[in-house]
Amino acid sequence: MPKVAHFIDSLDPGGAETIVIEMCKKMKNHGYVPEVFHFGNPWLEEKCEENGIPIFFAPGYRYFKSSILLPFFF
Repeated sequence: MPKVAHFIDSLDPGGAETIVIEMCKKMKNHGYVPEVFHFGNPWLEEKCEENGIPIFFAPGYRYFKSSILLPFFF
């Protein structure tokens, strides 16, 4: 089954996070394996666990949010 990674950089619950969860749920029903990468959003982590969506913590938030340090994130 093909895997599809979703990356979300916000740390608060909201519309974008809800859309990621809903997309992942739909993708699972169509034969895909969604994965969510995030910087430590507790709400998102809880929703992923409730729906059986694999989650991965992405370190380096301070690098990601700085245009000067962004290359170090990658």
